[in-house]
Amino acid sequence: STKASASNSQKVKVKAARGEILDRYGRPIAINRDGYDIVLDKSYLPENNDINKTLITLVNLLTEYQLSWRDELPITTAKPYEFDIEEDSEFNESNVNSMRSKLKLNHYATAENCVDAMIEKYELEQYVNTDLFRTLLGIRYTMDAEDFSVSYPYTFAHDISENVRTKLKESSDSLKGVTISVVPVREYVDDTIAPHIIGTVGPIYAEDWESFKSKGYSLDDTVGKSGVELAFEEYLK
Repeated sequence: STKASASNSQKVKVKAARGEILDRYGRPIAINRDGYDIVLDKSYLPENNDINKTLITLVNLLTEYQLSWRDELPITTAKPYEFDIEEDSEFNESNVNSMRSKLKLNHYATAENCVDAMIEKYELEQYVNTDLFRTLLGIRYTMDAEDFSVSYPYTFAHDISENVRTKLKESSDSLKGVTISVVPVREYVDDTIAPHIIGTVGPIYAEDWESFKSKGYSLDDTVGKSGVELAFEEYLK
C-alpha cells in the first residue's frame, strides 16, 4: 500500500562527481576516480550494544590496515577530557555548543558532563575503562550529529583500500547493515601546476553547515575551498 511504502522509504545519497578541470588543450588537471566508502544502514544494524560491537569490528579492521574513520567529537582523545578547541584544532566553540545542544545540556556543561551524557545515551558503560571507549564515543556522537536513522545512512569511513573492501565482502554475513558505496574522489594530475589558481577542496565546517545544508549538501560532503574549486560552489549559489 501507499502508506506501507512511505513508512519504509529511505533517502539514499548518491554523490555527484565534481566537474573536471582541464587546461586550454583539454589535458586533465583535476580529475575524479572511483573510491569506496563504508556506509552504515540502520535498517539492518543491530541495536545499542550490538551496534557498538559492529563498530569495534570495523575499527579493528581499519586499524589493521592503518586507515582512519570519521570522528567529529570536539573533545580531546585522552583523560582528563576537555573541549578540543585549541588553536591547531579543526574544531571551534560552535562545534562545542552544537554538541551541548544535541545532548540537551546547559550552555555551561563541561566536557566531562558531555562525556557522561553520551555514556548513558549510547550505552557505553561497559567500555568506559577500555582503550576503545574514546573511539566509540567519537563515532557514536558523529553518527548522532548527522541524524543517523533509517532514512539517513551514515558514512563511517572514506576511500577505503582494496584489502579492506575484500575483507568486508568476506564478512558480509556477520556485519549486517555495513555496506560499501562507490563515490567520486578528487585527484590532481600534477599538484605543482598553478595550485593557487586550481585551489583546494575540503570538509564543510560547522559554522558553514546551515548554508550548505539549505543547498542539499550533506555534512560529510567535500566542497571547494579556494581557487577554481571554490568557483564551483560559488556558481551553485
